[in-house]
Amino acid sequence: MPCAHCPPPNGPRPGPHPGPRAGLCAAGPTRPRRPAARGFTLVELVVVMVLLGVLAAVAGPRFAGTSPFTQRRQADMLLSTLRLAQSTAVARRATVHVKAVASTGRLDLCADAGCATPITNPEGGSGWLQLDASLRFAADATWSYDAAGAPSFATATTLALSDSGGTPTGFAVRIEPYSGHARLQTP
Repeated sequence: MPCAHCPPPNGPRPGPHPGPRAGLCAAGPTRPRRPAARGFTLVELVVVMVLLGVLAAVAGPRFAGTSPFTQRRQADMLLSTLRLAQSTAVARRATVHVKAVASTGRLDLCADAGCATPITNPEGGSGWLQLDASLRFAADATWSYDAAGAPSFATATTLALSDSGGTPTGFAVRIEPYSGHARLQTP
């Protein structure tokens, strides 16, 4: 059976024929064309993955090292620990000895000068501060705070941080004589 736009088999055409593009023909309606598919091709996805891999290979090692943010966080923790050591001496009304070991990056508070009697930290352990594996103290240091919170040294002392290779980070804590006030020095 012919469609409405197709001429009868033996008769004249009723006007312009829309043709097969309109989806009509003598055999009946045809399938409409599908719109173009949207999305990414496999080649585009592979190119993006390769670019991300190159970026990760170049930028990854930079983030694997000790970042300035990590160094600053560790310096802030050192400052807080030293202020807590001074407060502990005042609260206990006793001398508190501070021992910083450069090779291990560990800071301990002790009741005696030889550090044979460690003071328990607020978390229940004996170590008061353990620096990240990539940081160390620039040098060993020992001093004490008396019951009034005054340090045992007569001149200002600086406890500096360095990376595991010995390169200074620029972060340090300076402890003032007499008052024991500790402040952070930044690069």
